[in-house]
Amino acid sequence: MRHEDKQTPTAIAEATSRTRNDAVTSIWGVIALSLLLRVLFLGKSFWLDEGVAFADAWAGGLPITRWSEWIRGLWQGEFNMVFYFALLRVWIQGGTSEIYLRLISVAPAVATVPIVYALGKRLCNERAGKIAAILLAVHGAHVGYSQELRGYTMVVFFAAASTLALLLAIEERRNRYWFLYWVCSVLAVYTHFFGGLVVVSQWFSLWWTPPRIVRWKKLLATAAAILLCVAPAVVFVLTNKGQQVDWIPKPSLGQMVNVFSEFAGSPTALPVYAVLWCFGILYFARLKQARQRTRQTWPMALVICWAVVPVILALILSLKRPMLVPRYLLVSVPACVLLASIGSTQIATRRRHLLIGAAVVLSLAFIVVRYTRPKENWRDATAYVMSHSQPTDAVAVVPWWSEGPFSYYKLRSDPKRVTDVPASAIAERRSIADVAARHRRLWVITYARPQGLSDPQVQASKAVLTEYYSLVEQRNFRLVRVLLYAPKPAISEAK
Repeated sequence: MRHEDKQTPTAIAEATSRTRNDAVTSIWGVIALSLLLRVLFLGKSFWLDEGVAFADAWAGGLPITRWSEWIRGLWQGEFNMVFYFALLRVWIQGGTSEIYLRLISVAPAVATVPIVYALGKRLCNERAGKIAAILLAVHGAHVGYSQELRGYTMVVFFAAASTLALLLAIEERRNRYWFLYWVCSVLAVYTHFFGGLVVVSQWFSLWWTPPRIVRWKKLLATAAAILLCVAPAVVFVLTNKGQQVDWIPKPSLGQMVNVFSEFAGSPTALPVYAVLWCFGILYFARLKQARQRTRQTWPMALVICWAVVPVILALILSLKRPMLVPRYLLVSVPACVLLASIGSTQIATRRRHLLIGAAVVLSLAFIVVRYTRPKENWRDATAYVMSHSQPTDAVAVVPWWSEGPFSYYKLRSDPKRVTDVPASAIAERRSIADVAARHRRLWVITYARPQGLSDPQVQASKAVLTEYYSLVEQRNFRLVRVLLYAPKPAISEAK
């Protein structure tokens, strides 16, 4: 007679414990990988936006205790990312090196990985959670922005944490999760205004919730508290003239391709992600065929709304003022990796491994090619000016809005070595003569991206400088141009 082996309760408990321990070990490995990729190339030169971020937090050396004055200054300029700038203002007190400053962006980026894992596990299963964590760990765009002194990865963290808190609040009905949802949602908005689009997408997804699953009174009270707290941000958006976004072009097909490339982490990984997204959408379509809102339908609706609604809202806002910027929509990246991971679970094992492996390899190759070098080499450009300047020299950065990274690197070297001249002084004939009379040589640092070279101030300074100065030297660094001018002989004799 044949007897089948039966597992004892102790054996089952031990197997379950081993499985749980293996899962914990593997997710810690993914977190370690995400940390490694984000600190490998952290010491690159700042680029324009990072210099602006430092300037907004530093505020010309305004004492750390004068918070009200600092906030008033931001309200007149860049109130967006105010929470990130406030943390950066405190963080600066510990050091000003590129690596140290950028760690404030690395920390929330790495912390987002386990949150995405938890979302994937809760929305689908353990496998989907692991795949989502791996995809985010090697995600090209997420890695790149975690190495920048901007609030993009922090707003992604709060957006993901807010979504997880909402999921827990609705499914487990505990007040602490509603409180956590309120906090994370408000901080997401004040870290970047596009964090508010994620909150709107969450509310939109509630259309697919099954009957009696949502505690509507609690939800409405929490939503009202969120709206009340973000009212100052809404007032700023409605009353601000939009000078900070004047550079954004109107939406185009090319911009939409860039948005989807950002969602995939890189243009090279986009075809693989497109396949995985299609399987995820087909899975949602099958759930909807039941024509009944179930506990499986809403989580998928939440992911898809999180991925799609911010883009749609950005396009609608662009009808009045262009707002479609790929990096602003980084808030939807966790949803995109979750949709891809859930889609992968609907594919046969061998094909799933091939697709996920291809996505990982293409993402890592993009990281190596893209992020081993700086976007703009302001560090070497500034170092060259400071090492070759003389006490009677002056320096101007044109256009004026690009002076942030130069000011940062000058502050870290010898700020008194060369005299700063406002960009407006070399763009007007009535003031350039005074500059030429007081300074023997003039260094001009030009932001060499198209929006910098085409700026009216740059064009005006070229025309004015030729009347009083001769170009004696030009050095090109990565997207930064250094020009050295000396007075023409007639000007020198007049002096």
